[in-house]
Amino acid sequence: MLFRFLTIILPLTLIFSSLSLHAQGIPGGEDNGGGNTGTSGGGNVNPGQEDSVNPIPESAAVDLLNASFETGTDAPDNWTPLAPDVGHHYNWDSEIALLGERSISVGFTRYFYGRWSSDALAIEGAGFQWYTLTGKVATVANNGEVYLAIAWLNQDGDVLTSSDSRMLPVGDNDWSTVTVSALPPADAAQLRVWCVCNHNDGEAWFDALELTRTAFTAANAVSYAQFLLDYPTHPLAIEANVMQVQELMTEAKWIKEDGFYVPAAQLRASELYAQAAGVVREDTVFSGVFAALHPDDEGQRAEALTAAQTRFDGLIDLALWNAVQTSESGGDTEQADALLLILEDRGSDLIEPVGTTNGGNGENGGGSPPIPE
Repeated sequence: MLFRFLTIILPLTLIFSSLSLHAQGIPGGEDNGGGNTGTSGGGNVNPGQEDSVNPIPESAAVDLLNASFETGTDAPDNWTPLAPDVGHHYNWDSEIALLGERSISVGFTRYFYGRWSSDALAIEGAGFQWYTLTGKVATVANNGEVYLAIAWLNQDGDVLTSSDSRMLPVGDNDWSTVTVSALPPADAAQLRVWCVCNHNDGEAWFDALELTRTAFTAANAVSYAQFLLDYPTHPLAIEANVMQVQELMTEAKWIKEDGFYVPAAQLRASELYAQAAGVVREDTVFSGVFAALHPDDEGQRAEALTAAQTRFDGLIDLALWNAVQTSESGGDTEQADALLLILEDRGSDLIEPVGTTNGGNGENGGGSPPIPE
């Protein structure tokens, strides 16, 4: 028993030691000004212009079929619900829509996962292949997970992982723009678009989706860290920094849910959440991006920079809060208390849970585990 305890706790101890519980290495902490780790190289070019080494490409639309859900007979063409019960958990709605006459909805999934999934699309090209998914989402009585995601599949169609947008706040939300930009993982050959509403007593509507692809050349292995080096003033460099956090959180989320009653799984999830919280906000990159976007307007530049930094820091708070929850679930209350102190030092508003359901949304608190459909 002691050996098992040590094998679980020691990796966590090393991770949290590297974070430093006095907020060193966590963006927004006392001794961290955001940093510029590893971003001194690269093309340093202006967005939309070309550089002799790193040409800056234009985004191209990807043919996401029936992206506003207008065509179909009993259900929207090219879209499939997770469970075959259109008309209960899943609706092809003719009364609520933003663009055209139709939308899709998912609801009443308190103990379930819920999502609509697009047809699979092939991933094309080499280098940095950025896919950006944007859509409009509205909710009523949301108390679970509502978000958009790009699911990455291998050649056989098996899901490898997903790249998730931020989740919508609890409660009622009018039509809101939701977006996520991500690079495919190394083994991905296909993708699907997911409209997700998990563990939710309320309902969510989705409409007006768009998918684009932006291809960059790459001289080295493709990664978010390498993109920060190669294209430090392109707007997607900020998304590269964000996705370094978000993708660790997504991995942690599925470990947490799959092992809801397993302390070791909860502690592993906590370790990943803490690792996500330790990703440094690359302030040199953030500043360079907005200097390139707004070279002649200092006020606009400062406003955009502050908004982007606040968004990043909110994601770090969310990772820390999830690390607190999973530490407690795994039985390590001492570690949970230490992480809670960091949140308090950061002035986070996530000190107390806001909702009632489980499911990985750090904005939504504890509750019951999901029941698979």
